[in-house]
Amino acid sequence: MTKINDAVKLVVQENPLYATMIKSGLVNYANLARKIQPTVESMTDKDVKINTLVKSLTQIKPETTWGKQIDLLRNSKLSLDYKYKEKLVSRPDEIDSNSIVAVRTPHGFKCLMGEMDDGDLALIKIELPEDASKSPGLTLFVVEYLMLQKVNIEKIYRFDTEIILTAKQEDAVKILEHLSNLIYRSKV
Repeated sequence: MTKINDAVKLVVQENPLYATMIKSGLVNYANLARKIQPTVESMTDKDVKINTLVKSLTQIKPETTWGKQIDLLRNSKLSLDYKYKEKLVSRPDEIDSNSIVAVRTPHGFKCLMGEMDDGDLALIKIELPEDASKSPGLTLFVVEYLMLQKVNIEKIYRFDTEIILTAKQEDAVKILEHLSNLIYRSKV
């Protein structure tokens, strides 16, 4: 039977987000413990309390190989713009010049429009360094990090060296704050 500490360490080592969060010092141990609890219980074949997982997580010593995603994100630029909205059009020739993104759907083309007075969305853009285009998993890394922070994102787009997130305007500053902490204030 696997020991709790061994199971926790293995779960963290196998997930780049968890490993990087622990190394960076930006981890919320209670949230992470709740996230990994079912996996650890499955591995150990017993019920494990959140406090036990938190204690085990705080004892993990980061390895030097952890943090590749943070290294790439650290050289990124963050921006935030307001007054965006989504619009559905039926044909490609109806796509407005203010469209940032247009995606084909079964009902036509869903467009993300900028500079709209009635726009209720914010656009958060992460401009990645050139070498990030060869590194898979960055978008998933960012999304998982934001999910652990319990913030609401509407849509996520990835284009080569750009990750674009849309959110309600009232959530945008909180999302930007979490991303800023991840990218610029981590200890990695």
